[in-house]
Amino acid sequence: MKKTFKSFMILFFMGLIVFAGLKGIKYLRDNKPNKTRMDLSSIFKVEGDLSTIIYENVLLEESALIVDDMIYLPIEFAKTYISDKVFFDYNELVLSFTTPTQLIRSVIDTKEYTINGEKFEENQKITVANDEDQIFISIDFLEKYCNYEHSLYSDPNRVLIRELGKSDKILTVTEHTQIRVLPDVKSEIVVDASKDQELIYLEVESDNWSMVMTTDGYQGYIKNKFIGATETQNRPKRLYEYDYTSIAIDGPVSLVWHQVTNTTANNNINELIDETKGVNVVSPTWFSLSNAEGDIKSIASYEYVNTIKQKGMQVWGLVTNQFDRELTRELLSYTSRRDAFVKNIIDLALEYGLNGINIDFESFNNAEGEAFTELIRELSIQCRKNKLVLSVDIYVPSAWNLFIDRTAIAEVADYIVVMGYDEHWGGGAESGSVSSLGFFEKGLMDTLELVPANKIIMGLPFYTRLWEEVNGAIVSYKAYGMDKAKEIITEQGITPIWDEFTGQNYAEYTIDESIFKVWLEDESSIKERMKVIESANIAGFAAWKLGLESTAVWNVIESYNEK
Repeated sequence: MKKTFKSFMILFFMGLIVFAGLKGIKYLRDNKPNKTRMDLSSIFKVEGDLSTIIYENVLLEESALIVDDMIYLPIEFAKTYISDKVFFDYNELVLSFTTPTQLIRSVIDTKEYTINGEKFEENQKITVANDEDQIFISIDFLEKYCNYEHSLYSDPNRVLIRELGKSDKILTVTEHTQIRVLPDVKSEIVVDASKDQELIYLEVESDNWSMVMTTDGYQGYIKNKFIGATETQNRPKRLYEYDYTSIAIDGPVSLVWHQVTNTTANNNINELIDETKGVNVVSPTWFSLSNAEGDIKSIASYEYVNTIKQKGMQVWGLVTNQFDRELTRELLSYTSRRDAFVKNIIDLALEYGLNGINIDFESFNNAEGEAFTELIRELSIQCRKNKLVLSVDIYVPSAWNLFIDRTAIAEVADYIVVMGYDEHWGGGAESGSVSSLGFFEKGLMDTLELVPANKIIMGLPFYTRLWEEVNGAIVSYKAYGMDKAKEIITEQGITPIWDEFTGQNYAEYTIDESIFKVWLEDESSIKERMKVIESANIAGFAAWKLGLESTAVWNVIESYNEK
């Protein structure tokens, strides 16, 4: 019995040893480090004269172009990642780049460029096109004006681009190991990491692995047990800090637009302005784009300017695109035409001794958005040089107009004038307020998310619309000034009712089958909007238009200005 038990135990332990051995072999096999090295060309999927781009330690899909050992970046990449001031005219094949005081230009496939018209030359071409007509820009040229540095490596081609002034977390390898494709010893090896080698620390993958990058751009995972000391290394300091100085008038801006449709209309400015209180800026609608070549029609008046200035007010001449999208597209899409427009409006402003320019370009679409921003950048350089206030009229933010880059425009313009009206417009689907309190306030709050408060002028209406409906359908509408709208209501024997929702007096009446509706603009509605402006602590207000207001409105505005 004892012998049998002894034999059983021997067999049991032998089996246990065999089982453990098999498990150990399996464990070693499963955890044996993979010695296979990854084909690096499968990571950096480029060949010939192309180079992979590693931007801020991230491997991107875009490829750079190598020409004569020089790196060229895709123009759209340069706009997105390096500077939004890069602009390319695909019609005249001209690069434009702006700073607060410089307009830099270069024609494609040349080494020459100009700064404010003065000629210079580089050692390499500044922009080139590949066989597919894709445009590329020299990274060396960009680095003359932008806070970036780059390093180029070969076999395979890759360019590392980093922004100056930032920092990296650096780790030191404690002993020789491998950087792997995935956080697993069975994963292929990207490259070796030697003892004391410094790596860029990217992120922690798990308790056992971290993602790293070599200083020449190879990325992968390393075991945490091989990570020694870490430190933060600062990159070289930024070379360029551009200061977009603004011209701001003292105190709140109290602007009125004066609609002038012919030279004779200039003569009534004295009568109109003498009725106002607290106004410090008048913007006459004197200038309009007359053709796509950048010519401007003018009905400006020297006497008008002198009259306004003698009253201690400024004159900001308004220039419109006639609300013509095709005309606007043709102007904005060509460098030479934008140049002509800028020169012409600046010449007019200086000729008539204006204090500023008010840009009122409307009814253009997404396709023109970027070029419109470029126009404002180019115009701002000349306004800054000539000490002219530059203001730009823009709709309240809405899904259909978000292509207008309010933030970029506000960076270079002195003021953004938000057109806080036409909530319900002539020809729209339904009747309603021209500018309900909620619409007005939301338009301001949404703009504040994009534009600094001290650059916002909030536009408000001095007019309303009288709507006629039959069976719920709009059959007519007409805009009226404050006094005329009240007169119509009085003639109908109607007493308006205050509407808390719109912040306006509302009235309606019936004639035969027609229902007439009006949301009145008056001293009460203006007072509510001035409260919003005051609370937001923005630059001021602008009113469309002079002559449509009631006398009582000026007491409200004067009270606002005195606070």
